Amino acid sequence: MIPKCSFALKPKIRKITKQQLTTHSLGDYIRNERLKRDIQQEILAKKLNVNSVALSNWERNKKSPHPKHFNIIIDFLGFVPKKQSHIDKLGIRTQLWRLQNNTTLEEFASELNIPIEIIMRIEQARHCKLEEGTIKRILSFINKPISCEVHS
Repeated sequence: MIPKCSFALKPKIRKITKQQLTTHSLGDYIRNERLKRDIQQEILAKKLNVNSVALSNWERNKKSPHPKHFNIIIDFLGFVPKKQSHIDKLGIRTQLWRLQNNTTLEEFASELNIPIEIIMRIEQARHCKLEEGTIKRILSFINKPISCEVHS
């Protein structure tokens, strides 16, 4: 004889958090472009040389793409995103900023007064310990609006 239970199993209801509809992360741009072109995740993952789990994590903003994938992502998008997100890694954000502003690595490093080797390590996501002041200097520089002067 099977005993009767006096309780019922209820599924856990997921709480859907209200996120911004667009965070302007690289993952958002990838997802929007993939859906626009009607490409399956598995196919795009192969094109980007990653597995579909990694691509899914990027698109859901669970993880940020590694900077080594930056150039192939920009090639897939066909454009340089105009907006950045705090979700993306510092290396991705500095590369985006440099592309958006047509700035070379040398110009960027000299503008911030940071050695080129440090900027290269950041953009390649090599493990390097950075001083908090250096990180703040880079973030404040790439987050400030660019002033445009019109010469007549």
